Amino acid sequence: MSEASVPIEDWLRFANLQLPARAANLLLETYGTPSAVFAAPPGELQALPGIAPSLAARAGDPSYAPKSAQIAYLERNAVSVLIRGSVGYPETLAALPDAPPLLFARGTLLESDKFAVALVGTRRATAYGSAVTTRLARDLVEAGMTVVSGGALGIDSIAHRAAAEANGRTLVVLGCGLDVRYPAENQPLFQQIVERGLGAIVTEFPLGAQPDHWRFPLRNRIISGLSMGRS
Repeated sequence: MSEASVPIEDWLRFANLQLPARAANLLLETYGTPSAVFAAPPGELQALPGIAPSLAARAGDPSYAPKSAQIAYLERNAVSVLIRGSVGYPETLAALPDAPPLLFARGTLLESDKFAVALVGTRRATAYGSAVTTRLARDLVEAGMTVVSGGALGIDSIAHRAAAEANGRTLVVLGCGLDVRYPAENQPLFQQIVERGLGAIVTEFPLGAQPDHWRFPLRNRIISGLSMGRS
């Protein structure tokens, strides 16, 4: 499949379906392109393992096509749409069997980001936990490592902020769409990371996806998949 031959609108529609990653990857491996998936008869899709009737019906529903506001947001914020297997998609993440078929990213993803460690923890950080996280993040960036975390309040925020203050690289993995201001308190930090070229804000979820509880375990596998180690 040539990424360049697939209209971005098709990828956005495919993302809007919010299919489980394994099912989405199976469909792309079977049909090659999102447009071929959309055109496939529901009965044919249901014959594939793990494709329930509801998923098959969703795949053919044109109402999931991207709205003009979605496309405008991507252009206005210089959002990259990274397709699994294409240039720019993190290799360590692509190796996962349930890797997301595409990622949305604001900011920069570099080849050097493969040397990354995840720092995650409680939203109710103690003074000791904050101090240890800050020291770990600074030590990691001084060693040339990228700090990966989930952008949440507490330990996650402290890790991102400490890396940025040390002029190191950090990747924020969201459990919602890029256009959703969650958590609101961290938006200035996220903007600083992007504007200073210190890393990227990434998510597998389409624009408008809210931070529902079930999304965070899915988010966590991406944090893990981007990292060589975790703490």
